[in-house]
Parts: sequence; structure tokens; C-alpha cells
Amino acid sequence: MEKPAVVKGTLRTAKGTKRVEVPANWNAGRIALTVYQVAIITGMGVSTVWRRVKLDPEFPRPRVLSLQRTVWFSDEVAEWMNRAPVDFGKGEAFRDTIWRSFTNPRYREELLDYCVRTGVIKPERVEHFLNNIERYRFGSSLS
Repeated sequence: MEKPAVVKGTLRTAKGTKRVEVPANWNAGRIALTVYQVAIITGMGVSTVWRRVKLDPEFPRPRVLSLQRTVWFSDEVAEWMNRAPVDFGKGEAFRDTIWRSFTNPRYREELLDYCVRTGVIKPERVEHFLNNIERYRFGSSLS
């Protein structure tokens, strides 16, 4: 039997670094993800994931399986990421860089293709995104 494909990431922790493996098809169905896997998938730190749980009512709720095990369901994380604006949690500098890249026709197609392939923008939302790019520039979220 073949071993499933995984995406490997590294997180910095107080004790050093932690290597984390995330199934390559994590968003294809419903699987349980650890806080470290959620951090790798969303591009946040572990403490930021927990802060989102505490302060952001839209962020997926973790499920407590036992005293030492808390998980998130991958389909809920994917749904949240698809609802979030492109620059979620990244700050103004990131948003401005993305905006400048999209306004340059030379990079627009390649960047848009990358955003669709990585799941940042759903294929059916591309037209909406391009029509509303000015709203992203000024930081409002799209509904």
C-alpha cells in the first residue's frame, strides 16, 4: 500500500523548531488536524491560532478529544480560509504588495493562477475578486 503524500513544514517554538506533516489532500474531505497542522495550513503561528479561537467567532472551533488532544476538522478550516480575505492576518504591507502585483498586468495572470492553485481564491470567485480589487486594497473584507 502506498504511503499518502504529505506536505512538510517547520514551525518555530519556544523549545526550538518542530517539523510538521500535513496530508497533501487535507482539504479534500474531513480529517482531524492538530494545532500545528492548522498553523502550517493557515500560515499563522500556534499562538495566533489559539488567539483566533479565543477572539474570532468566525474561526473554526476546535474539538477536544481528550485532555491532551484537541483537533480541528479540515473541511471547516478550508471553508474558513475560502471566506477570509486574501490578506487575512498578514497586515497592510502584505496586502499592498499583493495589490501592486495584481495591478501590474505582467504579474497578474501568474499571481492569480497561484492564488487559485493554492486555494487562496476559489475559481468561481476570481471574477468577483478582480472586480473588487480596490476593496482589498483598502482592507475591507468581501462579503
